[in-house]
Amino acid sequence: MSLRPRPPSRLPQTHNRFAAALCHISRYNGRYALHLPKDTGLKTEELRLILDGRRDPSHTAAVRIWRAICKASGRDIPLEDLIRPYGEPFPTKSPCQLFACRCHPPWAWENDELKPEFQNTPAGTWTFEVPSSPH
Repeated sequence: MSLRPRPPSRLPQTHNRFAAALCHISRYNGRYALHLPKDTGLKTEELRLILDGRRDPSHTAAVRIWRAICKASGRDIPLEDLIRPYGEPFPTKSPCQLFACRCHPPWAWENDELKPEFQNTPAGTWTFEVPSSPH
C-alpha cells in the first residue's frame, strides 16, 4: 500500500485562530452559535466548519468573523493575527497577547483543575490555531 500525497486542491490554504479569539470574548465564549451567526451573517454550520478547521473560509467570511471579533472585543486586532496562509506564522505568538490577558484556554480545565498537559504552560502563553483541512 503506497501513501500518495493529497491532491493540491485538498491541501489546506489557511490556518486560523478564530476559536482562540472567540474564547477571549464573553459574548461568544462557550456559545458562539448563539451570537456569531447573527453578527457575521454566516450560517451556523459554515461557522462550525471554519472554526473546526474543516473548511478554508472565503475572504468575505474571514473578514466578517474578524470584524465581529474586533467589535465584540473592542480591540483593533490585525486580520493577519487571526488567519494566515497555511504554514506562515502569526505575527503575535499567543492569542492572549491580542487581548492583554493571562489565561489558559477553556479546554485546559477539567473539573475546575488544570489538566496535566497544561501544568507547565504559563497562563497567557498558550497558542492554538486550526489548520484548514477540507474533508
